[in-house]
Order: sequence, then C-alpha cells, then structure tokens
Amino acid sequence: MKLQDLQTPAVVIRQESMLENLKKYQKKCDEHGKQLWPMLKTHKSTEIAKLQMEIGATGFLCGTLDECEALCEQGVKQLMYAYPVAGAVSCRRVIELAKNCDFYVRIDGLEAASQLNQIATEYGVRVNYTISLDCGLHRFGMPAEDILPFAESMKRFESLNFCGISTHCGHVYSEADAAKVPLYAEQEKAAIQKAVSDLKAAGFDVRIVSSGATP
Repeated sequence: MKLQDLQTPAVVIRQESMLENLKKYQKKCDEHGKQLWPMLKTHKSTEIAKLQMEIGATGFLCGTLDECEALCEQGVKQLMYAYPVAGAVSCRRVIELAKNCDFYVRIDGLEAASQLNQIATEYGVRVNYTISLDCGLHRFGMPAEDILPFAESMKRFESLNFCGISTHCGHVYSEADAAKVPLYAEQEKAAIQKAVSDLKAAGFDVRIVSSGATP
C-alpha cells in the first residue's frame, strides 16, 4: 500500500525514526544516571510503551487514571499519575492501582490529601506520593520555600507515604527564543535544589526527584 492510498485521517509512524528517537533519549538518560519515565499521553499506545520498556524505561508518567490502569493491566509495575487526585471515585481507583503496582500520585493540597488518606485507611492501603513543586508554571504545586512546611503538615496522614518531589517546567513552552531555554532549566534546578536541601536537612528521605518538559 502507498501513502496516497490510505483513507484519511490516518496515523502513520516511521518505525525506524521512532526507534532511533527512543534509543537516543534512553541513552542520554543512561549516560547521566537518570531514570526515564516517559509520558504516556505523548503516544497513548501500549505497544510503544512496551518498546520503551524493552529499551530501558523504568516506569511511566500518566496524564489520566485511564492511562495508568491500561498500563497496569499490561503488567507495568512502576507508574506515576501526573496530577493531584480528588473525589471518592478517583481515590478508589488510586487505591486499586496502589494494590497492583508501585504507584505514585502527586499532591499539592491538604484537603485532597485528607480525602485520599481517609479512603486509603479504610482499604488498609498505603499510597505513595510526591509533592508538586511549582518552578514557574503556576498551574499547580507550590514554591520551593513552601515544600518543607507542607511536607511537615502531611505527616498526619498515616496512609500516605512521602517519596519525594515532582516538578514540570511547563512555562518554557511559551518561550520563542531557543537560546533562552537553558535559563528555564537553571531556574528549575535552583527550585529543586532548594526544596531537596530543606527536606533532607529536616530528616526527610527524598527518594524521588522528578522533572520533565519536552523543550
């Protein structure tokens, strides 16, 4: 079949190019001692996710609970949900995921944390979480200086297990000058270093420090 014979709309993947890209980025992470957790919403394909795992990806970041559940059903053992979770239905879905894989949620508010903790306690499950650090996007999360006080306040929730911090330098997407992109990375690094330093000085075990943005 030729391209012009395809019924549109159609998704066409140049497999050689895709594999080259997957291997190139995994190699970069390996060279710098970083784990790669690809964002599933980039392709929403369990087949591509399988390729990424075979090449070396540690786990996956998901933008919806549907994505998390689909990968969990495929046997993926390490998953992170990119956003805070709220509401009884969503919390119960998180509980089921926590039962079946090494699952993490991101948290940036005590009210949602309290609800998740209550439901997790009812089911006898501990849920892993990272605190969302806002490094400039201002969509969710909190400034670096607020991370430690928030982490201290989260200690009351015995069914929630602190694992580290997560950030997303999403405001870089609005930058039109490529030469300025490294400045965003430096700002993000500074925010991460401040938060991690404060947490470790206070005795917190910061096992996960996650960040990511395509630019």
